[in-house]
Amino acid sequence: MKKFFTLVMALVAVMAINATVVTFDFSNPTSLGITAPAPSAGTNITAPVVFEGVTMTVTSGGTATRLWNSSGNYDLRIYNGGTITFTAAEEITAIEFAGAKINFQEITSGKTWTGSATSVTLTATATCNITSAVLTIGEAAVIWKPDTISVAEANALIAANDKHDHYVYGVLMGAPFNVYDSFNGTVSFWLSDTENPTDSIEFFQGGAEENAKWESLIKAQEILHKGDTVLVYAGSLMPYTDKEQNTINEISGGYYVELLGANPDPEEVEYTKLRVADAIAVAEALEPAKGKSKATTQIYEVYGYVVLIKTNIGTNKVTSYYLADEAGAFGEFQAYDCEVSEEIAVGDFVKATGSISHYYGESANGEYHNYEISKGVLVLSDPSEAPEGIENVVLTEKAQKVMVNGVLYIVRDNKMFDVRGAQVR
Repeated sequence: MKKFFTLVMALVAVMAINATVVTFDFSNPTSLGITAPAPSAGTNITAPVVFEGVTMTVTSGGTATRLWNSSGNYDLRIYNGGTITFTAAEEITAIEFAGAKINFQEITSGKTWTGSATSVTLTATATCNITSAVLTIGEAAVIWKPDTISVAEANALIAANDKHDHYVYGVLMGAPFNVYDSFNGTVSFWLSDTENPTDSIEFFQGGAEENAKWESLIKAQEILHKGDTVLVYAGSLMPYTDKEQNTINEISGGYYVELLGANPDPEEVEYTKLRVADAIAVAEALEPAKGKSKATTQIYEVYGYVVLIKTNIGTNKVTSYYLADEAGAFGEFQAYDCEVSEEIAVGDFVKATGSISHYYGESANGEYHNYEISKGVLVLSDPSEAPEGIENVVLTEKAQKVMVNGVLYIVRDNKMFDVRGAQVR
């Protein structure tokens, strides 16, 4: 029996040695003969790429297929409708992709295509961010299945240049936040290791359960609290280096999976309180381009009187509540398409909670500006709850991540916030 077992192991070893595995490593473009682009730029892929006997060709979707440089991290980006084709002399049995987003029509689960063909074409159904493609040729492939790891293990895998997807569990270090100029259905938060709280990783702009979009940042903060132990899916694990050369570890292309343990005494998230005039000043300072909308990454509570209520006549009955600091005055600020759980009438004093946005539009009657909280929460309030003497807030700069004495902060508009979104300076 021992001799037979030894013989079997020897045969397995020979098969592994003889198996053909070809890796297109897009994180190292020069290895594929692709010109490495400058930071925040791309190299369009127009000619076939031949590597170790395998030919890769691509077509473009809504945007040209390109090799992209994100702060020194390279990936191949294929956009909706674009294709990628691999052609080999022998049968391709598997193509295992790695990267933050893998969205191909021919892959219904996971990140791996399996089959048997000398030429395989895959069509993108949404943006794909691919760091590598590992092809198995002429042999049956062993397919990776994402495992479950701790934050500390995730950081160790980043150091080892791991290319796989994983499930990661950890403890929320603060409330979810948004780093983009407008809310796009994703949120960020920080996770610490369950055994070593000083070991942390950023869950960067990920989706809700089953990779659905978060309804709003407020909803995400209602579900996830500092001290909760959660499980998330990590499409990829990667280091991120900002303009100040600070490097942090990130979970990219991920989504929230489930709550493993709730904090029995969660902190209440507090938002900056504004009157209507101050909210308009915040919106005006956003300065979007014509035909565009721009929103704050911070959530505000805006207090005022309802001076007008309008419901559109389209298929979706969306209601706008126009607010002013004085009852009966002209209402230049809207609570638009907000969650309302009680009857609200003209003359009521209310509180609208959400991100402040500014839409710069143009119609037959000329240019116009909409200042609003969109898809927030609107409730009845009392004038005694309104803030007094609030300073006008100017938001003109993009957010940056900085490290101070080993602690990460977000700097935006000359203000410093901790990872919970609380202003510290």
